[in-house]
Amino acid sequence: MSADGQSSPLSGLHCLIVEDEFLIAVDYERILQSAGAAHIVATHDLAAARGALARSGPFDLVVLDMNLDGESTLPLARELAAAQTPFVFITGYSMKSALPDDLRDTVVLEKPLEERTLVATLARMIRTR
Repeated sequence: MSADGQSSPLSGLHCLIVEDEFLIAVDYERILQSAGAAHIVATHDLAAARGALARSGPFDLVVLDMNLDGESTLPLARELAAAQTPFVFITGYSMKSALPDDLRDTVVLEKPLEERTLVATLARMIRTR
């Protein structure tokens, strides 16, 4: 519960952050914690993300940078979609139009983004699941 007596939007959720920029990952972790996430794992590359999925999954939500130091996360996104794990792409590029057809309906947020935008988007994804 938040200070005003309302339930936190991400209360109790198990979340994975896949982001190669350390300070951005720390910021996302702080945002998810303040929104009530119970368990957060942050990784910086695809191998670590897949390891976290194998060890700590399943996750309720995944925050996924589209580009990890030049490596596309589209293969991981397809794995998440196949497992019906909700995820959001976050990118510094305008990439929505560049998504392949099988991921065209994926939510894409552009960096920099406001805390309330990220939380509202993730909360909406959980409600409509």
